[in-house]
Amino acid sequence: MYPRLLVPATTANLGPGFDALGLALSLHNTVELLPADTLELELHGEGAERLPRDERNLVWRGYREVCRQLGEQPPPVRLRCSLRIPLGRGLGSSAAALVAGAGAACIRLGVPIEPARLLRWLAPLEGHLDNLAPCLLGGATVAWTGRDEAPEARRLPLGTLPPLGLLVPAFSLPTERARAALPTHVPHGDAVSNVQRTAVLVAALAAGDDPELWRAALLDRLHEPYRSPLVPGLEAVRRAAEQAGALGSWLSGAGPTIAVLGRQRPIEPLLERLAAVWAKHRVAARPLAVTVAPRGAHRAA
Repeated sequence: MYPRLLVPATTANLGPGFDALGLALSLHNTVELLPADTLELELHGEGAERLPRDERNLVWRGYREVCRQLGEQPPPVRLRCSLRIPLGRGLGSSAAALVAGAGAACIRLGVPIEPARLLRWLAPLEGHLDNLAPCLLGGATVAWTGRDEAPEARRLPLGTLPPLGLLVPAFSLPTERARAALPTHVPHGDAVSNVQRTAVLVAALAAGDDPELWRAALLDRLHEPYRSPLVPGLEAVRRAAEQAGALGSWLSGAGPTIAVLGRQRPIEPLLERLAAVWAKHRVAARPLAVTVAPRGAHRAA
């Protein structure tokens, strides 16, 4: 049996927690370390045909960065990657790729996978701490830049959440385009609103299944209104979710995936209903029920 690494998808922002909050999800890429004479990548699954197999690949870059930081020459290995995280859908595929390479390097070099150390090393390559943090730590996380500009992250208290699902559309949205849609300045009232809602959101995460907190927590005024035009049918789906009794929804990361917090289990019937609403706007979407992954990237038992 060869060593195998599990790396979770993530959903960031969670509405108002822009560039700070994230959740690890029960949707994993896997990397198997096989003997080889050189450093090789073998890719299967979501978007594999579109990805490079050389130093441009983020798995490759994560692997080499850990070796560089440790002062080691990259040891030969064949990394067999099975990809389940959709690319360009706001589910942290870039962070997962870097972490996959970094974790594989740790395994290959016989050193522990230390989230705090990998966060520092990978942040300059990824730039999105709200995805890196839950990918490395698991659960619910908050990430920020410290006084010395070093990246920091911590796990947050997390109760038993209501059912969680994703609507993953057939189209992708480059993060650069979604970021370019944001204004350089926002009204003071919008900033205050997001501070308030983010505080409620942290309380909702800790409480778990508190409908009143969740219904108050998920309103964003800093990024979702500006990104909405890039995601046809977004507002119609969110209204339909609310009318169907969902506790709330948010644009996962930069989008275009929509995360939905349901009220009843199973959540699949609600997701199917919302997918049908999105289809009326000529967007095909895959419904996917998920849970919060309690562990970040780790070696499989």
